[in-house]
Amino acid sequence: MLFDSEKFLQNLTTKPGVYRMIDTNKVVIYVGKAKNLKNRVSSYFRQSGQSPKTTVMVGQIDHIEV
Repeated sequence: MLFDSEKFLQNLTTKPGVYRMIDTNKVVIYVGKAKNLKNRVSSYFRQSGQSPKTTVMVGQIDHIEV
């Protein structure tokens, strides 16, 4: 199952918080914090300016917990 970033971002708050990116094996692949969760998490799904490491990580996301 592919992660539906557009659907996830629709309901994401703009408040500060912590988020965890989880892969299909239920392993936490990244933990981050943000002053604005919606802006920060959406930045991972923009194509411009991403490092190869970030591109690989985003491709492994099964779901994100906030």
